Amino acid sequence: MSVKRSLGALKLPEVERMSKERPYALQAIQMEILYDMAGLLEELVERQNSFQSSWEETVPRGDFKTLTVPVTDQITQLKPENSPTMPWLSATMYNDGPGSVYVTINEEYSQNKTPLRSGEHLNIGLIKRKICNVYLTCVPGQTASLRIFAIR
Repeated sequence: MSVKRSLGALKLPEVERMSKERPYALQAIQMEILYDMAGLLEELVERQNSFQSSWEETVPRGDFKTLTVPVTDQITQLKPENSPTMPWLSATMYNDGPGSVYVTINEEYSQNKTPLRSGEHLNIGLIKRKICNVYLTCVPGQTASLRIFAIR
């Protein structure tokens, strides 16, 4: 029974009369109202906790990680297991060459896409810490050195 329904159905004089004639009825109504209020408070706390955890994902923690990754024609995968500061909020990648590097973020590596040529850099910034997997590879026979500056 909702609070509106509990109180809306009874007028104040009726409540006063019931409280004198049948005090247990008023107690039952009060208990229903308390249960409804407790349910609303519980729902509010759940929503607030959900909002807070979502909001915390958008705030940088201040963890800054500098990596230098040798890249070959074999796929190099950076993931939380081998890069403890992941997931990242943002990352800047500098290709120090000599070869071009193909970078894939978060999706399973499938094929070479647009290369990051020697001397170029790539900025990746997300709203939440969602950079969880980075796949790096070069064209067969080439190698490169990739510097990564990541913020958690």
